[in-house]
Amino acid sequence: MAAQAFAQGRKGFVSFAVIGTKGKVRGYDRARTYPAASVTKAMLMVEVLRRAEGRSLTTAETDLLYPMITRSANQPARDLFSLVGSPGLYAVAEAAKMRDFSSADSLFESQISAEDQARFFLKLDGLVPKRHRSYARGLLKSVIPAHRWGIPPAARERRLTPFIKGGWRSDVVHQVALLEKSRKRRIALAVLSATANPNQGYGRATIEGVARRVLDPAGDRLRGDRARARRRAQ
Repeated sequence: MAAQAFAQGRKGFVSFAVIGTKGKVRGYDRARTYPAASVTKAMLMVEVLRRAEGRSLTTAETDLLYPMITRSANQPARDLFSLVGSPGLYAVAEAAKMRDFSSADSLFESQISAEDQARFFLKLDGLVPKRHRSYARGLLKSVIPAHRWGIPPAARERRLTPFIKGGWRSDVVHQVALLEKSRKRRIALAVLSATANPNQGYGRATIEGVARRVLDPAGDRLRGDRARARRRAQ
């Protein structure tokens, strides 16, 4: 897979996982765990919405959820985490059938894997109560332009609609997305990277490079054909 070769050539650790509606998971080093940074804000959103299954969201809740997801604001996330805590995150992890998640009473230091996050995003609609599903999708679709690096540019070229959440700081750059052409034609992609990212721009370029190769199966086949032709010519 061209995406794996690209990931192996980048500095530091890079993991990715892609999963489609049939449930088959592909990727590279996909069970490796990383500090989540802001990626767990999507899990936190789901738990808040699950707790509001039988009622409308309050103004206080929407005033925290909107900036937490669309701008990745940290203080609203801290406020919501103080309400649901690690048990709330573990409840979402269990519902999504995550295998590698751990919280240790910390939102941003929670440990995540690419495979878990891809599964979570693919199942996200089903994890959110029906009455709040459009709201959750709207938030993940409305991430501000400054944060729509990485997977979204590659997705747009394939005419896929991205619903995304990223996480970044000095030592990690992550992004996870649900990509749709329709509700029946969808995939989830998680790309996580850490350590030896010279800067955030390098990490973002890593994510975009992986995404472009994952979303270009025709290109993968063409490159494979060329490689086989070169070997035959030797």
